[in-house]
Amino acid sequence: MVIGRQFRRDRKSGLWTPNRRPPLQSRVNWQHPISRGLVACYLMNEGGGNQIFDIAGNYTGVFRNILSWVADQDGPAIYFDGTNTSITLPAGFAKYTDKFTISNWIKTTTDGRHTISRRKLSTATEYDFYLNSGVPRLYPGAVHDAATAVTDGLWHNTAVVINGTNSQFYLDGKPDGNTFNPTINGDAQDVRIGSWNGGNNNEFVGWMKNMLVFNQAKTASEVTQLYREPYCFIESPWPNRGALFEAAAAGGISMPVAMLQHDHFNGGIL
Repeated sequence: MVIGRQFRRDRKSGLWTPNRRPPLQSRVNWQHPISRGLVACYLMNEGGGNQIFDIAGNYTGVFRNILSWVADQDGPAIYFDGTNTSITLPAGFAKYTDKFTISNWIKTTTDGRHTISRRKLSTATEYDFYLNSGVPRLYPGAVHDAATAVTDGLWHNTAVVINGTNSQFYLDGKPDGNTFNPTINGDAQDVRIGSWNGGNNNEFVGWMKNMLVFNQAKTASEVTQLYREPYCFIESPWPNRGALFEAAAAGGISMPVAMLQHDHFNGGIL
C-alpha cells in the first residue's frame, strides 16, 4: 500500500514529505544539505495570533496592526490587505551584502508591492524585494529585475540568490531573467515583511507563506529542490506518526489531533 510505504520511509528519515505543510512544533533537520546556511525559516503555519516564529533561529516576527490568517490548501497562510499591515523582524536580521538567498511563496493580483525590505531611506543601498509591473525586482539603489510577472492570482515560489556577478532571480524553481551584480550596503536597518521599511506605502496585497533566508548563495539545483520539496529539510514533531497523519489528510480522512499527540500510534501499525 502507498500509505504503508510512505509511513515506513518517514519513520526512517523523520523528514516531512514534499507537499504537505508541516505542523506546529516542527523543527529543522540540520543534517539535511538544504539546511546549510539557513538563518530564518518562517513556515507561517501558526494559524492565529500576531507573531510568526522562526524555527531556524530567534527572529520572531511581530505583526504591525491586524493581519488575517486564512486557510490554504496545505495549511494556514497570511493575508496582507495593504492597509498598514506588515511584519517587523528583530534588529540584526539578515544584514547581508553578498552571498545570501531569500525564498518565499506568494499569491497576488496586485502590482508594485514589497515582500521583504531592509531599505529605509530612498537614497539608501540596502535591499528591497518587491513587484514592479508584476515582476520581482531587487532594488538596493539600482534596479535589478526578473523577467516574468507573478500577479496571476496563483501561488508562486519567488527567490533571489545574491552571489556577486552571478546573482539570479528564480521563479518556481527555474532561473528567471539574466544574472546581475548588485551593490548592497550593510547599514543596520531593520527588516519588514510586506512593506517598505521606510513607511507604509507600497504594502503587499495578497497571501504569503513559507519564507526562508540563507546566509549563502544556494545553487540552482537547491533552489529547484526548494520549489519541488519546500519542506524536505523539516522534521516532523511526531517522527512515528506525522506521516500517518499526512497520509490520512491527503486521503481526506480526519484524525483527531489528540490521537497524534499521545501514544495511540506507537510506530508499529503499518
